[in-house]
Amino acid sequence: MPDTFVPPENPHFIYDVTDRYSTIVDPFERGHRATRARQDRKFRAWVLRWASTDQATHDYIEGFIEFHLGGAIAFDWPLPTPSTYTSRPHAFQGSLLASASGGSLASGTYTVRYTFANTVGETQPSPSSSVVVTGPTGKITVTAPPRFPADCTKIGVYAALSPAAETKQGEISQVSGTLDITSLAAGAALPTANGMRGTPRVLTDDRPRYREIAAGVWDIELHFDELPV
Repeated sequence: MPDTFVPPENPHFIYDVTDRYSTIVDPFERGHRATRARQDRKFRAWVLRWASTDQATHDYIEGFIEFHLGGAIAFDWPLPTPSTYTSRPHAFQGSLLASASGGSLASGTYTVRYTFANTVGETQPSPSSSVVVTGPTGKITVTAPPRFPADCTKIGVYAALSPAAETKQGEISQVSGTLDITSLAAGAALPTANGMRGTPRVLTDDRPRYREIAAGVWDIELHFDELPV
């Protein structure tokens, strides 16, 4: 198993966060282009900086990078701050299908949202999508999006009979997987903060930067590139 990079002090700044989608572009006549994705998710790169950190943090980072031969050996890095997490769904990208039988939902307009999630937590929810159910034996089939973003292993599904606030009805752990809502559960409320954190597999470059600005006080800069796992 790869080592995990957990320094005594988290980086003070994470900047130049780069998302790499790797689109393949084939040019044709008259300026037309055919485009397609080389991979089914983005891979990220980060620049990490510690400003005026202590000797213990310097020693951990220098020893860790030396043991991994700079950029020769990959390791895991738990994302430390909310600014590095995966963002909420920008739109409701799954689908909803109402059925007049198969459940016990009453007639009415239902709103449904979903979150990206993993074993650590969930993002904030997507915008809501509406579906009209003809009861009293109705159900709603929710289909997950065709792709999950980085760090996401499932989605949390929330629903309510409008205008009530949505509560959690279950989870879908496969892309394009489905969940049948046959009755409304009094589940958890919608998350108000982004709590999903990932642990990407990364490599650092061969040029870590250490600058001693006073006795035992250091400025440090590292570059991390995400790898597929």
